[in-house]
Amino acid sequence: MSDIVFPFVFGAIGLALSAFFSGAETGLYRASRIRLRVEAAAGDPLARVLVWLVYRPGLFVATALVGNNLANNMVSFAVVLFSQTAFPQQGHLAELLLTALLAPAIFVYGELLPKYLFLRAPNRLLRREGFLFFLFTLLFLPVSVFVWGINFLVNRLLGRPAQPVRFRLARRELRRILEDAHEVGVLQPIQRWLAEAVFTLAEQPIAQFALPIENFPKVRTDKRKKELLELAYGSQWNTILVEDASSDGRYVGYVELWELAVQKEDALGPIHPLHSIPSDEKYLTVLIQMERQKMRLAAIVDRQGKTLGLLSLVHLRDRLFSARASFPPSPVS
Repeated sequence: MSDIVFPFVFGAIGLALSAFFSGAETGLYRASRIRLRVEAAAGDPLARVLVWLVYRPGLFVATALVGNNLANNMVSFAVVLFSQTAFPQQGHLAELLLTALLAPAIFVYGELLPKYLFLRAPNRLLRREGFLFFLFTLLFLPVSVFVWGINFLVNRLLGRPAQPVRFRLARRELRRILEDAHEVGVLQPIQRWLAEAVFTLAEQPIAQFALPIENFPKVRTDKRKKELLELAYGSQWNTILVEDASSDGRYVGYVELWELAVQKEDALGPIHPLHSIPSDEKYLTVLIQMERQKMRLAAIVDRQGKTLGLLSLVHLRDRLFSARASFPPSPVS
């Protein structure tokens, strides 16, 4: 009798561990980071443990991976042991049939259902299982660190930093806060829409917003203010590139017509420097940089220092206020 009962008990423990690790992993991704930090600041020891885990996604993912593999091996061993005990004559055929029959139940109760429950109530369920997951984290630490180390080395070899994982979690949490604020009437629809636009554009490469240099009007440094104003009269341009008179193709900066019009001197100026921005920078980073430094125009350069195009602060702003915004044929800065 014990030969039959033991596989059931062993398999049930494995199934419970599979549900625990699958649900806890989803819960740690879904948990409200702000709520956890507030509870931790209030002195809640469990919240401190959960905050420690949430801010180490590589570690808790490695722990869940190790735990799930252990649980699946326990279930597989229980199935093999039961088939050998109950159906000794059928051998491997019984093992295959039992595995096929139990696979849907194991998937539903060991993976799908716990993930769904933790997705719906992450903080509440994590308060019940947080310390246990932390104990398993310490227990599996040698293996988890090894798995995390392999992932770290692969990311370094492929040139993929680990920070985007934290950034995605933070953006997901902030998105959820904005949704809740919108539901209770704290945020207006336009404010939420603008935040969604920021989320959409934030991580896009800035190179895709480059404008061809050929589309911008240019003036040489040996031109006078009066000539330039006559040339620009009635034009749609507000910002004009300044090319070095002694070196064709080298741009020393740009001038803004309104500044040129109000100054008393006849010289061409003031000339603003044309800053260079690497082509692999992200949209939001560049937009903040140009706003802070009051750059109307900037040049996008590749790793070799070659200019790929120009950035217009006005166009970058427009992308936030129109989901369907597209650059006009003739850029107006």
